[in-house]
Amino acid sequence: MFRTFDDMFPKAGHRRSPHLFSVFLALHGRVKKSSRSLGFAIDLKVRVPDYEVDGILWADRHYEGTTLFDKTIIVEATPPPKNKPGRDYRVRYSLNDKGNLNRATKRLKRDDSSVWDSAAADNDETDTVLFRIPLASSSVPGLKGTLRLLCRPWNRERTEVRGSEDG
Repeated sequence: MFRTFDDMFPKAGHRRSPHLFSVFLALHGRVKKSSRSLGFAIDLKVRVPDYEVDGILWADRHYEGTTLFDKTIIVEATPPPKNKPGRDYRVRYSLNDKGNLNRATKRLKRDDSSVWDSAAADNDETDTVLFRIPLASSSVPGLKGTLRLLCRPWNRERTEVRGSEDG
């Protein structure tokens, strides 16, 4: 997905938070059956913007194709034990630059803020849970932001029929 600065931050109107991806996880589709967790990787890259002033491209002090942020984010969700069905999934993440290439090590806590996102409210998604992953680069210029993960059941019917093991 490519968005320009003006697309993301228009002078008039609301700033945009683009929908980057959708992931559908199913416990019955785990690759490693001995593990209770489900996981996926996100390759996130934010390129250095090209600067135009009055229709003239200013390419000074950067090379085309360089990035402000370029990391792989590992996300892993573990369902609650069968004997504690009312508990939340445990969600963890890690960034590939921390030496944790194949493990999600940082715990994410759900954001129960009432103003976090209008998308769930618009769809009356009462089962929607929000997690936030802080992102920052150490370079100058750099990037600082938040990756928002909106999580909700996608196969409620199968869960009701076959139990929480499949949800």
